[in-house]
Amino acid sequence: MRGTFYINRPGRLRFEYDTPIKDYIVADGYLIHFYDGTSGQVNSGPIGSTLADFILRDGAGFDDKVKIESIRERNDMVNITISQKDQPGMGELVLNFSKQPFELKGWRIIDVQGLTTDVILSNLDRGTQLDPSLFVMKNRNLNK
Repeated sequence: MRGTFYINRPGRLRFEYDTPIKDYIVADGYLIHFYDGTSGQVNSGPIGSTLADFILRDGAGFDDKVKIESIRERNDMVNITISQKDQPGMGELVLNFSKQPFELKGWRIIDVQGLTTDVILSNLDRGTQLDPSLFVMKNRNLNK
């Protein structure tokens, strides 16, 4: 599946899948909301209780909240696997960086059930000012 990912650090992101998938994710600076397009339900929680917190920080860095599980180098890539120190067993985030230049190219989320979601970044646009309404969960009906 493909989609569009918006990020406005610190704390804000939106991920929308391309049609026909209606699921999406919104982080508003405090909470992260997961919308299930099939059921029409939203699950929300504090950003800090998820591994998304690492990506959404102002200046991503490794601190005392993050445990580095492994660092692997393969060909022209570096993969760093992290987890939350205060919530062991709640999943992992594998960050994928190119070596030259050292840039984030994507990540893999491994959730508590062992399910994986891979995000590969492409066609990056770093210069566009994003509309703040992208990062607002409007209501439970989620009429976009």
